[in-house]
Order: sequence, then C-alpha cells, then structure tokens
Amino acid sequence: MDDQRFSRPIHRHGSQGDGYMITRSTRISAITVRPQDGDVLVRFTDGAGGQELWSVEADNASGSHFECFGAYPLLAKQGVYITVVDDSGLTNWDVSIAVIEPMSAGT
Repeated sequence: MDDQRFSRPIHRHGSQGDGYMITRSTRISAITVRPQDGDVLVRFTDGAGGQELWSVEADNASGSHFECFGAYPLLAKQGVYITVVDDSGLTNWDVSIAVIEPMSAGT
C-alpha cells in the first residue's frame, strides 16, 4: 500500500498543556514550534513516558522553529506525546506536526 506524503497538520496549543498529539502509531515527517512570549523546549516521546524521539528548542527572539525529516520520519509506535517547558510561564505556544499515513482504500 502506498503512503500519503502528509496528512493534515495536527496542532496542540499551550492552553492544552502537555499531552498526546495523536494516540495511534504514526510517523512524524515535520515539526513546527511557535513560541510566543518566552523560549520553549518541546520533547516528543513515543507515548506518555516513552522513549524520547526528538526535542526542539525555539527561542522567542528567533520566532518559529521548523524541522523536516524527509525520507527518515520519526516512528512513534505508541502515539506522539509532547512535554513543553516555556520559560515565560505562559501557555500561549503552538506545536504542529505533519504525519505520514497509509493511503485510504480506493485512492
């Protein structure tokens, strides 16, 4: 079965706090982190309490941070869980991921 290159982006906002971005097995192909008032450190793990897949630090002075994994997406077998540390103490950051999904039947 062929893969789609990307699904629609999946977003999590600071007001939602730490938690799952997606609860099923998937492959992360791109990450965007948008700090607002402070520097932000985001850890992506394979499920809650799982192995760290990637971490991203985005500083407010530089703006958004984007990473694309191209032909080597990050495999999250237990879903994608994020933990965020924002040195401003506020919760107005945004995190988005693009994932690779199997194509739907009949497409």
